[in-house]
Amino acid sequence: MGKMGDLHQAAFHSLLRSELCHLLTDTEQQETVRMVFINYDADRNQKISFDEYVNLIAYILRKLCVKHGN
Repeated sequence: MGKMGDLHQAAFHSLLRSELCHLLTDTEQQETVRMVFINYDADRNQKISFDEYVNLIAYILRKLCVKHGN
């Protein structure tokens, strides 16, 4: 049983579309979302935990800093 707050792939896709679409491209593409999900589901339990989600956000922020020269 997953911890409260863990996201299955459909919920993760919804979150990306609604909250991160301004930072990520292709959030409407199911294959893109699936690959992001696979890459950040570190324990391979088919859910994104809070810690795994934080890792994704940290990655995005690092890329934005590099892009903007910080």
